[in-house]
Amino acid sequence: MHREIKATTKVLPLSDWTVVNLRASTAQVAIGRIARRYGAQSLALPGFRLEVRNDGQVIEQLRAALSRGTGLFVSPMAVRACRSLLPESLSRQRMALAVGAATAKALRLALVAEVRAGHPETSEGLLALPELQAGNGRALVMIGAPDGRGLLAAALKQRGFVVDECDVYARVPVRLDRRHWAALSAATPPLALMLSSEQALRNVWAQAMEPQRTMLQTSVVVASSARLAAIAKSLNFTSILQADGTRPEQHMQCLHTWVQQNVRRSDGAP
Repeated sequence: MHREIKATTKVLPLSDWTVVNLRASTAQVAIGRIARRYGAQSLALPGFRLEVRNDGQVIEQLRAALSRGTGLFVSPMAVRACRSLLPESLSRQRMALAVGAATAKALRLALVAEVRAGHPETSEGLLALPELQAGNGRALVMIGAPDGRGLLAAALKQRGFVVDECDVYARVPVRLDRRHWAALSAATPPLALMLSSEQALRNVWAQAMEPQRTMLQTSVVVASSARLAAIAKSLNFTSILQADGTRPEQHMQCLHTWVQQNVRRSDGAP
């Protein structure tokens, strides 16, 4: 007697969703893999590309600053750029500060002896660290890109730190073409938008026509911080969630949790 075998298809939690992400093109493949693990489709509208500022003046500024103070790295790209510009500099650092777990991981891979990162994985989380409550004239080197963490630098200066900002890479705006907008127009609801950069959102928003803006405003925004959530609200986005940090996995988990909660409510669960 033969037993009939029925094929079953596993329904993933976000199988109907399209997730719009604004990160640099180099991050799109990894983000797509993460989205597919939840069953979602990833739609790329890159707000910028990342470019190392490989010139002698930047290198000398970075070398001098790191000799005076503790490095504070705002992103994994800041770590990669620093390693590119001064290959041996990080392994000589006794301690470094990181915004987010991914940045901290990059520093450990660069053999920094001690790495400190806050929770949540944002500027606010870093500022909550006990060692950053009072500077008393201590020197910090904020390593990142222009217009990246101005509020963080200002807060640290108010607490008595001497902050030297080194811009080792740049976020260069990307000109979106008709293929990007056609992909957005072809997407079917529900939509989510992963928001981890104000500059990326404003670059995309400035290029979007009114129908495209309206479509984006229908999406559920998953923001990395309260500040970014407020920016989305100012642009008339109405459904806004806040993730635990900046990593795509955290954004997807936040959206998944929200969807599951709404499913339970619609099913009448308490």
